[in-house]
Amino acid sequence: MSGGDTNFYAYVGNSPLNAIDPSGLYGQDVHHDLTLWLPGQAGFPAGSAGDIAKANQGLDDNWGTNAITNPFAAAYWHIVNDNQLDRLRQQAFDVTGDHSTLGQYLHALQDTYSHDGWWPAWPGHLFGWHGSDNVCNDVNKAIEMARDTYHQLRAYRMMKTGQPIASNFDDQMVGRKIRKLGGCGAG
Repeated sequence: MSGGDTNFYAYVGNSPLNAIDPSGLYGQDVHHDLTLWLPGQAGFPAGSAGDIAKANQGLDDNWGTNAITNPFAAAYWHIVNDNQLDRLRQQAFDVTGDHSTLGQYLHALQDTYSHDGWWPAWPGHLFGWHGSDNVCNDVNKAIEMARDTYHQLRAYRMMKTGQPIASNFDDQMVGRKIRKLGGCGAG
């Protein structure tokens, strides 16, 4: 806030109900809504998709795992290096891994796309505010993130079921979904 500006919702693009991520990373449109939709595209039952999306969004909603309220959580789930991302994937894909660990891994994976080109992340977020996380600013990058998320979901599902799953990822359809969830308009 500056010059007497008392807009407490500026940090979420004046949309506190739709973008509640106070850590300045991808918002609910990605971590919950897109993650709720993509598992269905990869053959998951609806209940499983809900569990994955809840675990993904939960990292931002929970004060103990939020990057702002717990700086240790930032390096563990939000601003991760390749080694940490690999560890989270191994935990999710382990025999004992469940939908919760999968959702948490996907959160970290998605945030790597959010930060791409804005590294180091904190100064990038400080000077670019929430620009790196708005899917409307780079829909192609958001489609890449969704494609990677989808392929990880598909690989997890095939590993757990032992059944091959045909890929039905369509860039144009996913782009439309991302624009709609992000409020980008038809562009």
